[in-house]
Order: sequence, then structure tokens, then C-alpha cells
Amino acid sequence: MRSGFAFVTAGAVVLLAATTAWAGHGKVGLWNVSVTVKMSQFDTSKMNPRAVAQLKAMGMLGGKGMVVNDQRCMTAAEVASSTFNPRASHDNECKPVNVKSDGGHMSGDVVCTGKMNATGHMAFNFDRDTHYSGHMTMKGTREGHPVDEDITFEGNWVKADCGGVK
Repeated sequence: MRSGFAFVTAGAVVLLAATTAWAGHGKVGLWNVSVTVKMSQFDTSKMNPRAVAQLKAMGMLGGKGMVVNDQRCMTAAEVASSTFNPRASHDNECKPVNVKSDGGHMSGDVVCTGKMNATGHMAFNFDRDTHYSGHMTMKGTREGHPVDEDITFEGNWVKADCGGVK
């Protein structure tokens, strides 16, 4: 199941790490981040039935999608930055390309290489400095298996003090 989980959440991992403000959009401090990953393709033929059942129970296969909730500390440097730079997971390198920003909106494409070779499109909307939402699609392959993800995300500012959250 571990490799299945990594496969499904590749886009979510990028987003959880990448959902930072650009050029003063957002506030410094602790943010709650929620990411929903829906997949239209996932090859379970080589997985044991118990792992497939666990994936279904977590919402990863069919239906509503899998929801990942996390907290993230946005630093003053990230808020002040005019660039968007998604962080890679340990086995993928994802880079933004064709990034455009206008007011509280940002969109662009993502190209991932490594164990996952995929491309996607993302769009963020900072409707106020304490909230953002967005959407991302990713298509390609991960270790020879098709990737076709539809990812939505939302961030809500909690407070200025991040405590021990990074």
C-alpha cells in the first residue's frame, strides 16, 4: 500500500509544501491547508486486495477523493517573495513554468521529473490575505503507471505564531 499511497499523493505533497504566498499575498504565520486529490486512473491489478480495500476506505479510489489536512508556517520571506517555487518530494522534482500573476490570482504549469514524469496546470486565488483556494491537474506516469489527478486545495490563516510548525 505504501507505494500506492505515494503514487496517489504525489501532487498533494507538492501542494502542501508549495502553497505559499507570492509578492505580499497572504499573512505571515500558521496556516491550515486542506488538499483533496481525485484520481481517474489507478492500476490496482498488482496490489493485494487488502491494500486496495484500504485505499478505497481512505477515499483514494473513486468517489469523493482523498483529503489531506496539514498545517504550514508561512515565513516573512515567503510572503515577500515574488516567485512561486514548489518544493519537490524526496523522489520528484517539480518546477513551475509559464507562471503568471495578476492581483490575487496566480496560474501556471508544473513539470515533474524523477519517479513521476508528469505535467500539470495550477491556479491560485488569494481572495483575502487570510484565505486562498486553488485547483491543479496532473497527468503523466509514476514508475510506469498512469497519473491522472484532479487536486483542489484551500488555505486558511490561523495565527501569527507558528509554534513548532515549519
